[in-house]
Amino acid sequence: KEIEEMEGSQEMDKKSEDAIAHLDTKIGNINSVLDVWSKTDNAYSKELIDKVSAKASELFLKIVKDGKKYKGIKITDDYEIQILNINGEVIHKIQQLNKGTLEQAFFCFLLSLPMYAASTQIPLFLDNPLMRLDAGNKKRLVEALVSIDSQVIMNLIPGTEYIPDQYDRWLKQYVNTQNWCNKTD
Repeated sequence: KEIEEMEGSQEMDKKSEDAIAHLDTKIGNINSVLDVWSKTDNAYSKELIDKVSAKASELFLKIVKDGKKYKGIKITDDYEIQILNINGEVIHKIQQLNKGTLEQAFFCFLLSLPMYAASTQIPLFLDNPLMRLDAGNKKRLVEALVSIDSQVIMNLIPGTEYIPDQYDRWLKQYVNTQNWCNKTD
């Protein structure tokens, strides 16, 4: 109370009042810029989430074994991946989905990011994306990988994909000795 009374009783000269008014104007301008920046960021984030969700869903439905029981993938505002059942309801990850399906959803999200940023030529580096997938899911994932325009570099830990029958049947046509996926007709 004493401070308020003391400040209230002080008188400022015109120069000080003008300086404070000038600073208040600058603060107002900065707040306006911050407001525009925040609105732009929110709009861009929403657009990013919507487009990435749509592309991730499209890929997921191509890759997943039984696409008829899923509606797609939803990316939340917090960038959490949710899998939707045929009715559009979120499926509980731990209780109702296996790790292979979750991994497919995750890779569909990753693959959809460079598609959103199509103007960039950033390669996708994937560390053993085929590890938890059975042969059919591996084939569908590799087909999805080569369907994107980005270069894909995979680190593959030797596993079933190196069994001659499986390798020759579906992986050899896409992957050379440096583990690069080449887009083919």
